[in-house]
Amino acid sequence: MPSLWILNHYAGFPETVPATRTFELSKLLASAGWEVTVVACRFNHYTFEYDTLGDADESVTEVQRDGVRWVFIKSSRYSKNGLSRFRNMLGYAWVASRWARGQSGPDIVVGTTVHPFAAEAARRLARRFNAQYYYEITDLWPESLVDLGHIERGSILYRLMRRLERYSLEDAVGVIGIMPNVPQYARDFHSLQVSRFCYVPNGVHLMDVDEAGPSSRRSPIRGQLAYAGGFAPAHGLSAILDAADHLNQVCAGEFEIVLYGDGPDRKNLEAEVLKRHLPNVRFAGLVPKADLRTRLADAEICLCTGQALPIHRYGISFNKLFDYFAAERPIVYAVDSGNDPVASADAGLSVPAGDGAAIASATREIHEMAAVDRQRLGTNGLNFVRSQHAFPVLAERLDKFLRDGLGSTHS
Repeated sequence: MPSLWILNHYAGFPETVPATRTFELSKLLASAGWEVTVVACRFNHYTFEYDTLGDADESVTEVQRDGVRWVFIKSSRYSKNGLSRFRNMLGYAWVASRWARGQSGPDIVVGTTVHPFAAEAARRLARRFNAQYYYEITDLWPESLVDLGHIERGSILYRLMRRLERYSLEDAVGVIGIMPNVPQYARDFHSLQVSRFCYVPNGVHLMDVDEAGPSSRRSPIRGQLAYAGGFAPAHGLSAILDAADHLNQVCAGEFEIVLYGDGPDRKNLEAEVLKRHLPNVRFAGLVPKADLRTRLADAEICLCTGQALPIHRYGISFNKLFDYFAAERPIVYAVDSGNDPVASADAGLSVPAGDGAAIASATREIHEMAAVDRQRLGTNGLNFVRSQHAFPVLAERLDKFLRDGLGSTHS
């Protein structure tokens, strides 16, 4: 049985984190015959609290779940981006490396970004154990941080992250990416050719949808719009507030926008809603993954926004988008990206990123469609995500990619 370690700082269980990609894929890989260990951080990036797992004072906690060994690293607290979060990242990588000293080495180590220090720890562990190293890219740091204005190109931190990214691209047996154009990114920023690339985007768990069947469809609340995701500048929620303002002026009382989620920008957004007198915007808080689809099914239309960033030309893979598809609801897509899943699925309307007036106009256009046409868009989205983004489909693709790299030794 081939063994696999996945170092993903922000992985976790469905009841504790909204991003469950690693949870679902690791579980399916275990079912396919892999011995899987996921090394994650116990401090929860989404709640800014430590998850309740075993002894609160232990630096490392191990949990078995669904055939997967989970190793939770206790790193330092933080409440916003800055030095404290940077310390948390480094602490995770350091303790994960120390934990590994007492372990039997795996066949493969996967280093998962968002931050490059987890990937660097994985790269070094692969070298220590003479294992194959795979680089999994879920965010294109440091370039996305430059686009967001968090760091300057040419700064010490930028140069450090850029160097670590290059090390991973050079040393990896294969590169896994949630964005389709990662190989082009490697060419543009590092003049490197990625010889083995596997596109494994974010996905959804559809078992409950398939078991329920079409007869379980909920009737949407007329005029309810939903957003579910992170509350940070990169997610472009200011455009949703602009759209709310337009809708309030043109058709007051006809629409309500429900915002599910949390994040560092929530207080600023709440203050902006009060300042602009937007009674049609409601903050509903962070919703467990198991309950989210029911909430989204209450909506007539789902909103997917993102800040206009140059880095998006390499593609996006927003978790919220696939949750919308699975909820079988039409989508207004306001992201300037190298891929447009909503257009590919014929599941809604696409408008320029950051354009609140265009979001409002597209919302009204879908709202005024016949119910059968809105349902057609929703069904298109569900069919698209079932064929392209269901976790069993993605896990099978990843399983083959990893086994091909190992060759016939462990097949």
